[in-house]
Amino acid sequence: MTFLPDGHVAVAPGQRHAVAEAVTIWLSPAPIFFHTPDWHGGQCQSGVWRTSGSSNGSYSNLGSHRGSFTGRNTGSGTLFVYASGGNGGSAGGDCANTSRLQGYVAGALISTNASNNPSYGKTAFISFAVPAGATYQITSYPAQNYSCGSGVFSVFGYQT
Repeated sequence: MTFLPDGHVAVAPGQRHAVAEAVTIWLSPAPIFFHTPDWHGGQCQSGVWRTSGSSNGSYSNLGSHRGSFTGRNTGSGTLFVYASGGNGGSAGGDCANTSRLQGYVAGALISTNASNNPSYGKTAFISFAVPAGATYQITSYPAQNYSCGSGVFSVFGYQT
């Protein structure tokens, strides 16, 4: 890629596009100056990103459940909910290998992951944020159109 004096960019023959990510270019009679963005919004400490002046959050194992789980964010910050699993464990047929997880906040569907394909094994995963004081629910009923029963899933939370 070549920067032309009139502000245009020329690409080599056969090159369809040029990618410039997070680069600011000033065109002037003087040499071209590149500005690299400052990614220091937080600090990495022992493999964990921390923002200056903020409190740290914590993870909680909210257990394993079958069918549905209802909770409430009793903290003062946002609760991030992570659920995985959603498999029914049914024996064969249209119910084999199906999975489904749905996440609700204050009754509104926020996140869903489902597969009714019985041909291969899979695990569903969803995540969503819950404001302070709000209730949330996770449901798991794989392949509902075949009455495959309840799915089993694990839930973790990260409270800020």
